[in-house]
Amino acid sequence: MNHVSDFFSNPVVIAALISWFVAQMLKPVVNFFFEKRWDWLLIFESGGMPSSHSAMVTAVAFTVGFWQGFGSAPFGVAAALVAIVTYDASHVRWQAGLQAQKINQLIRDFF
Repeated sequence: MNHVSDFFSNPVVIAALISWFVAQMLKPVVNFFFEKRWDWLLIFESGGMPSSHSAMVTAVAFTVGFWQGFGSAPFGVAAALVAIVTYDASHVRWQAGLQAQKINQLIRDFF
């Protein structure tokens, strides 16, 4: 039995990897609409929009739901992870932005 091929033929893993890849590829496109310039290095960065973390756990949850049923325990666990990851992704980024503003203000005031 080949465990590696089993892993990569798992529909949940495939959905997770495809959603992560698509989210990463969309980052320069989304950035272009806001900044009016292309930044292709965003493909390799974490953070930003769209959130590849949120895309991954959402794809995992829906794939588990389709395969195991939306009333199953595995889907319940996956849905809880979606709630945690998306909440953290949005609120941590918002707080980090506020913190960056305060740090930049401190630097401006100091110098």
